[in-house]
Amino acid sequence: MTAAGQDGNWVDVTVGADMLLNPHMAAYAALSQAENSTNNSDYMYTMGVSAKF
Repeated sequence: MTAAGQDGNWVDVTVGADMLLNPHMAAYAALSQAENSTNNSDYMYTMGVSAKF
């Protein structure tokens, strides 16, 4: 998409949280909302686990 074809009115918001499961592992979740995306998918949900070695 060229710069001339982009819409100037857009919003991008992300909210997330993480929780420590033990000293080496945490779980996280996030919700993102983006308006005027090119793939017509306005919401994205992310969940996962991170580990420290």
